[in-house]
Amino acid sequence: MAAVVIVGYLYYHPLRTYLATRHELGSRRTEVGQLAEQKRELERRLGASASLGALAREARQLGYVRPGEHLFIVKGIPAWRKHVATIAHGGKCPFGRPAVTQQTPYDDAGAPFPTTYWLTCPHLVAQVSRLEAGGGVERWTRAAKEQPELAASLARADGEQRRLRPELDLGIGGARSGAGTLKCLHAHVAFALARPGYDLGDKIVQELEPLWPSSCCSE
Repeated sequence: MAAVVIVGYLYYHPLRTYLATRHELGSRRTEVGQLAEQKRELERRLGASASLGALAREARQLGYVRPGEHLFIVKGIPAWRKHVATIAHGGKCPFGRPAVTQQTPYDDAGAPFPTTYWLTCPHLVAQVSRLEAGGGVERWTRAAKEQPELAASLARADGEQRRLRPELDLGIGGARSGAGTLKCLHAHVAFALARPGYDLGDKIVQELEPLWPSSCCSE
């Protein structure tokens, strides 16, 4: 019996040391794996931050705009909510990025720039482009001609556009009097977001479902 106790005692310390060492090794392996994952993520972010697109997105996130652009602050949110089930956060999308900017009448070279309000949200731009590709310009031009209330809404908005920019005698999107077409739905959507109460623009916006993406489209 004494021999068994002595043998057990002799094996106890090496066994305990072995188990402790194996546990420590497992912990170290986990830590090394986590550090390797962090290294890969940092390398990915470093590579992404070196691109012009990433720098542009970072600038947009900080609220910067391109030369010739002016960040437009949307007012009259309560009135806008009556027309569409969304919230425009001060000229920005729900994720804090600029969604609409106000352009100067002339560019840096002195050439006229007919569009006052410009969509900068990539998701909105893509949504409107799909609408236009499906014949949206022709369909809404026809609706504005056939429905008196939409025709009146367009006339009021074009008049408001001319008052906002007396330097250029042009309607929304640079449309001339009697143009006969809406020309650019992007301009009408931007005008509706910037100037609450534009019924025709609001109806176009209602076709852009979902109006905002589930996550930020500028990251």
